Amino acid sequence: IVDHLTRPLILAGSPGEAAQDQIGEQPAAQGEGETPARPGEQVQIDSTPIDVLVLLDNGVPARADLTIAVDVATRTICAALLRPVGTKAVDASLLLAKMLVPEPMRPGWSSALRMSASVLPHARLLDIDARMEQAAARPVIVPDMIVIDHGKVFVSETFTRACDRLGVSVQPARPRTATDKPIVETTFEAINSLFCQHVASYTSYNTTRRGTDASGAFTLPELQDLLDE
Repeated sequence: IVDHLTRPLILAGSPGEAAQDQIGEQPAAQGEGETPARPGEQVQIDSTPIDVLVLLDNGVPARADLTIAVDVATRTICAALLRPVGTKAVDASLLLAKMLVPEPMRPGWSSALRMSASVLPHARLLDIDARMEQAAARPVIVPDMIVIDHGKVFVSETFTRACDRLGVSVQPARPRTATDKPIVETTFEAINSLFCQHVASYTSYNTTRRGTDASGAFTLPELQDLLDE
């Protein structure tokens, strides 16, 4: 009914009807119509500059690259990694490694962030892996398939061999087709607004909204810890 009501009003037998039918017959986007039903069935991964200035080791403020892996079925950010602009293949492999181990609690984090305080079956998980006792409430999701773009980091031998060793299949998206991995793209937008705008030295996407004072910027490890929390 919704499809019928939202379809443009075109008279039967008109050229517009034929054109509309042709539009409806266009091939679907890659993965469209295939909704993952369980965690790890499909994980989307990508990297982009984050809208925050960080202080590098030499004290110079600069942009950083954010690489994330998002599970499509649960919308969980499986892992997130900040690096100076110019993410390397080894960084992508490290992100893969972070996905497969529990996130440890850090000093100063609220006890509400503990795995034991979440809705996940903590007792059963503790029987599987003793590290869950001190883990934060971030699910450990082992991917079956990872969807990547054609960035040199993700098509590199280092990353593909890491996936192959872990038994993870790699599915390249179509070139310049963001709709093939919309979940990770939407997650970047959420992080750049819901997280970054509350962080010191927020650059924004618009030059008219950027500050000029970067003295309060976090170092890269400090911002990584804040992002993890």
